Amino acid sequence: APFASYGFATVAVAAAVGVLRFGFSEDMFAATNGDLADYAAFVGLPMVGYEFAGLDSMISGWLFCGLLTMFEVFTRPFGEKIRNGVFKPLVNVLFFVLPCALSNNVSAQVGIAVFVIGAVLIGPEREKFLAGVRRENWFHYFIALAAVLCGKGLAELNN
Repeated sequence: APFASYGFATVAVAAAVGVLRFGFSEDMFAATNGDLADYAAFVGLPMVGYEFAGLDSMISGWLFCGLLTMFEVFTRPFGEKIRNGVFKPLVNVLFFVLPCALSNNVSAQVGIAVFVIGAVLIGPEREKFLAGVRRENWFHYFIALAAVLCGKGLAELNN
């Protein structure tokens, strides 16, 4: 599953830069972390969905990746509110949530449920807390667990 690996790698790189941002220098790494997080949401996660949906018979993975990248770039002029409130959820639902949820793979389906709980019910708000912990932290814990479960699902599909 090379395209899912690419997708997971984009998420991992965004997370690594996030560690630098929050562990060392907010000023130095904030913009890069934000850009990589956007790329992971617009391109990385849909590349995981690409593998679950079996789209390789319909469109080249690299072409799909290129189209997603162009979409990510072309949505920038709409501003963060519309990008985060409309375009990012639309891309994630169509190309990540649905393919994984409809895959008939229990690990992926549980992973998507965990992803939706983290992304929708908990949310990434930094200034709000849940059980004494920043919601943003809970969000990242849930997203990380979802990634592990979806990765397990891909491994099961490829065996």
